[in-house]
Amino acid sequence: MRGLSIIRILLACIFLVLPGVCLSPALASQRGGLGTQTESSLPEDVHADSRNRLSGDDADVSDGLSGAAAIRRSGSGANVRWDSPLGRPLMELAILTTAREHDQPYEWSLHEMEAVAVGLDPDVIDVVRDRRPVAGFDDGEAIVVQVGREVFGEHHLSSETYRRAAHGV
Repeated sequence: MRGLSIIRILLACIFLVLPGVCLSPALASQRGGLGTQTESSLPEDVHADSRNRLSGDDADVSDGLSGAAAIRRSGSGANVRWDSPLGRPLMELAILTTAREHDQPYEWSLHEMEAVAVGLDPDVIDVVRDRRPVAGFDDGEAIVVQVGREVFGEHHLSSETYRRAAHGV
């Protein structure tokens, strides 16, 4: 479950760092984005029922919520930051990684001191700032940084990184 939390936290970082970047479903479909793929055009590892790589078994759908409503219900903003099962240091690392990949100096400056205050190693912060390899990081830190770099830098999350995030943290 912690691995799934990493994905949710990074998604929440999108909303914290870049409000207004996400397109509405109506606008996205006009541009050929969300909702335009048919089930037959989905990749093999994407489930048709959830339209993502998580099966319906992994998510709590007992309340019938999905999409943005489910994200809001699961927590956002302060709830994501303060009540994360990953803990505050990894949460701040996710925010810093997101800020760095989007070259957001304002967001970076707010969270760099907070990250140090909650116990994140300053050497880890330097690696993220300088975009150096994550060699020597513990698994949790390495996965958070790698997911952030792939999602926000490459705009694609590899299957291997997703597997590590879902099962490794």
